[in-house]
Amino acid sequence: MSEKVFVNYIYDSCYSLSYGDYFLVFDYAKGLLEIPESKHIIFFATDKGGNSYTEEILNLSKLKSIAYILNKNVSNLAYQDNIIYLNKDELGMKDLKNLYKKENVYLLGENDFLRLNFGIDDFLVRTFSVDGDRLGFFIEIDSLLIFYGGSMDFNKIYGDRYLDLLDEVEIENPDIIFLPITDLTKESLSYLEEILDVANSQIFFPTRIGSREEKSLEFKNYYKSKATDIRAIDKANETLEIELNSDD
Repeated sequence: MSEKVFVNYIYDSCYSLSYGDYFLVFDYAKGLLEIPESKHIIFFATDKGGNSYTEEILNLSKLKSIAYILNKNVSNLAYQDNIIYLNKDELGMKDLKNLYKKENVYLLGENDFLRLNFGIDDFLVRTFSVDGDRLGFFIEIDSLLIFYGGSMDFNKIYGDRYLDLLDEVEIENPDIIFLPITDLTKESLSYLEEILDVANSQIFFPTRIGSREEKSLEFKNYYKSKATDIRAIDKANETLEIELNSDD
C-alpha cells in the first residue's frame, strides 16, 4: 500500500508533516507556517532552546483540534537567591500556569510514552535522549513510523543512551527520520552514520541547517545509502511529496 506524505521545510530544524487527517509541526521557532484547520494539529518541541521552541505556538490553542507534545524542560525556571529569572525562550509565570491547566498540553521527559486518540486512530509517541535533556520522538500514526531527533547533539552522549537509541531504531526501522547534520566532529558524524545505517529508513531529512541549506546537499553527496533516500533542502518553505511503500 502507498501513502502520501507531504513534508514542508520551514527553517533550521523545523518541518511540518501532513499525513491523512494529521498535521505535525516539529521544533517551530520561526518562519512561515500555514496551518490547515481541518486536520488534527500536533506541535512537538524537543528542547526549550530558541531553535526548537517558542511560546507563540500556544497562542493557537483555540483551534478545533490541537495538541502540544513538549519537552518538559520548557517549564523549567531558573532560580537564584529566591529570585526567578526568565530567559527570553522560557515561559513566564502566567504562561506557565496556563500551560499546566491546558488539557491538550503534554510535557514529556526521557523514556516517556504517550497514547492519544483522535477518533478511531491511536497516536503513539515515545521519547528517547542521548544526553538526558534534548528529546527524540518516535511517532506512530496508523502504519507510518517517524523518528524526529532534530535537536539531538551527538557531541554530548551520556551513559548507554546512544546504544539504547541505536537498538530502538534498528528494531523499529522508522519510515522517515530527521536528524542534525551540522557542527559534527569526526566522532559525532560516525554516530549519525551508524544510526542511519541501522535505521534503514526510506527517507532522511536533515535538521540544524539554519540558513545554510547547501549543507544538506553536501551531506547528500557525502553519505551514500542504497536503502535511504537522503533529501537535500534547496530553500525555506520547500514542500516535498512522498509516497511511502507499506507492506500492509
